[in-house]
Amino acid sequence: MNVLLKLGIAVCMLGALSGSPIIDEKLVGKWKTVSDLSENGFLDSVGWEIEFRSDGSLERLSDRGMAIQNLSEGTFMVLGNEFSLELSDFNSPLVFGYELSGDSLSLKSELFDFEFVRSEEPHVELRRLPKMPRSLDEAVDLLISEMSEENKNYTETRQKDDLIQFHLGWGMGIRNGFGLWSGNKELLSSCGNRWMHPDTASGVIIEAVWARLRSGLDPDFLAGLDSVHASSKTITFSGKAISDKTFSELISLFELAVREMYPDKNDDDYFELVVEVEEERDHWTARLEMGDDEICALPDVLRWMSFRWRIDVEYEPRRLAIVDDTM
Repeated sequence: MNVLLKLGIAVCMLGALSGSPIIDEKLVGKWKTVSDLSENGFLDSVGWEIEFRSDGSLERLSDRGMAIQNLSEGTFMVLGNEFSLELSDFNSPLVFGYELSGDSLSLKSELFDFEFVRSEEPHVELRRLPKMPRSLDEAVDLLISEMSEENKNYTETRQKDDLIQFHLGWGMGIRNGFGLWSGNKELLSSCGNRWMHPDTASGVIIEAVWARLRSGLDPDFLAGLDSVHASSKTITFSGKAISDKTFSELISLFELAVREMYPDKNDDDYFELVVEVEEERDHWTARLEMGDDEICALPDVLRWMSFRWRIDVEYEPRRLAIVDDTM
C-alpha cells in the first residue's frame, strides 16, 4: 500500500477514535493558492479557493483540470506536522507535510506542493473560468470553445462508430471534470436521465459535440466522407487471413483489396488508401482478438489498430489515410 495512503488512513483513524476531527483552529477561514500549479503534476492548473470550518469540514473551489469552476466538499485533519485532506472527488486521502505561519499555509508532499494565503478575496483567475455545465448544450458549448482547430477537424470527420475511441481519454476527463461521478444531476438529466451511468452520459456529450461540429460542414464534403466509409465497409477480411501479420503485411493486404475492388481509378466511387507511418512498426504483429472464421470490415480493423498502435484514421472525400500519430 502507498505510504501516503497508509498515513492518511492512520490519521483518519486517530480522528475517529477521539470522537472528533483533529483540527488547528488557526486554519479556520478562507484561503487561496498563490503558487503555480501548472508544473506540480496535479490535475488543477489554475488554483484553489478553500474554506476550512471548525467542524473539520471544508469547501473547495478548483478548476479540476478542465478549465471550469468545480465546487467540492470534504474534510480535513491535522496531526502534528501532518495534514490529511479528504475530498468528494478523490478515492483516498491526500496527505501533506503541514506548515502554518500567520496568514501563510504550506502543504507539501512528494507529488504536490500548495502555497496558500488567508484571504476573503476570491481567486481572480479561478473565478474568471466558466462554471460547471448544468445542461447538455452548456457542456457542448464549453468543450467546443476549448478545442483547437486541429481537434475540431479530427472530431468532426470521425464516423459515428469511431467515437468509442474517445471513451477512455476525453470521456474520462468529461466524467471527472463535469461532476458526472459526483452528483451533477442537472447535466445527467439533460443527457437523458438523472440516474444515467456517467459512462453513458459522457458518450452522449461527445456525440453531441460531434453532431454540432458536423452541422457546420459542407453537405457535399460530408457526403464524400460517408461514401468513403461505406465503400471501405465492403472490403472484408477473415480473422485467419490477417492474424499474426506484421504492420506492413496488413497494409499491403489493405492496399491490394482496395485495388482489386476499384481497378479503374476513373470510377467516381473509388477511394484511395494512403499510409503515413514509421518503419519501426514493421516488426509488430497483429494478434487479433477474433476467431479465425470471423469476418471483419476494413474500418473495424483500422479501429482496432488505432487502439493498439496509436494510429489515426483520417477521412477525406475519396481518401482514407492511416497516419502514425507519434510522428
